[in-house]
Parts: sequence; C-alpha cells; structure tokens
Amino acid sequence: MGAVVTALGTMAAVIGVGWLLGRRGTLGSGARTVLARTCFSVATPSLLLVTVAHADLHALLSRSALVTALSTATVAVVAIVVLAVVWRRPAPDVVIGTLASSYVNAGNLGLPLAVYLLGDAVAVVPSLLFQLLVIAPVAFTVLDGHAGAAAPGNPGARGLRGWCAAPPATRSSSGPSRGWCSPSSRGSCRRSCSVRSP
Repeated sequence: MGAVVTALGTMAAVIGVGWLLGRRGTLGSGARTVLARTCFSVATPSLLLVTVAHADLHALLSRSALVTALSTATVAVVAIVVLAVVWRRPAPDVVIGTLASSYVNAGNLGLPLAVYLLGDAVAVVPSLLFQLLVIAPVAFTVLDGHAGAAAPGNPGARGLRGWCAAPPATRSSSGPSRGWCSPSSRGSCRRSCSVRSP
C-alpha cells in the first residue's frame, strides 16, 4: 500500500509542478506544445523500449494477453452490432463508436501507471500491441475506404497509408488519433476522424 501511495504521490507532484510552471509562464508560451510533443514522441516510446528490453517477454504470450485480446475483441464486436445493426449508424460512426468502446489509452496513460504502480510496463504491452496491430489498422482501413468512396479524387484520405508512413515512435506512443496521417494528409484525416488525444 505504501508503494502505491508513493507512486501516486510522485505522479501528483510532477503534475503539480507542471501546472505551477504553466500557470506562472516560467517556460514561455510555447513550452506546453514542446513538452507535449517530447512526451508523446520521445519520452513514452523510450520508456516502452527500455522497459521491454529488460523484461520477460513471455508475458506477451501469456494468459493475460489472451484475455486482453478476447475481451477487447468482444467489446468491439458488441459495439459494432449495436451501432450497425440495432441503431443502423453509418460506417464512420460505427468505427468511431467501436474505437471509443474498445480502445484504451495504453500508451500515454497505461505505461506511466504500469511503471510507477506495478514496476513493470510489460503488463501494458499486450493491450498496446493488439490495438496497434489489429484494431487500428482495421478501423482506419474502413475509414480510408469510406473517405475514398465519398471523395475519390481526395489525395488526403489515406488513413492506413498515413499510419504506415508515420514515424514508428509516434505510432508506438499514440492512440487512434495521433500519428496516423502524414503531414500532407492530416487535414483530411481530421475531417474523417474527430477523435483526438489529450
């Protein structure tokens, strides 16, 4: 119990210091953007890499990983059935609703919590990989196809291709709304999918 309180206290202290610096403007007007980009694109992927490099990777093929995949897939299927069959929503709404129902913030929130509370980020890796390698490509393929059908001449509607072209560090640290599009196609992707990371 003491370790949990210490971990939460450490995170609360970091948040408090950040709030105080932002409130006083100590780091300048552009500090928030720079620090956020550094956290999402550099610090979080580095934390994942260092932790996994020294961890027991058998956890990736464990029962917990299987439970994670099955439970996530079950929630996604239920969401699809309700949205598409019961409510008869269009494909983009079904995709966004399914992501909202089954996608968790395993990268930006799960990694720090796992490291500070559990002392091991490997517990988050199965969820992270299942989302990045299964759910996200399927979801953005559907959005890509729908955007292409709606605007065949639109070169920006390339959700899956934009995701493949994004830097690996951005992909590994992001949820379904960051790092999926190349710089030239982000405007179109924002119109296709309004989910944004904090």
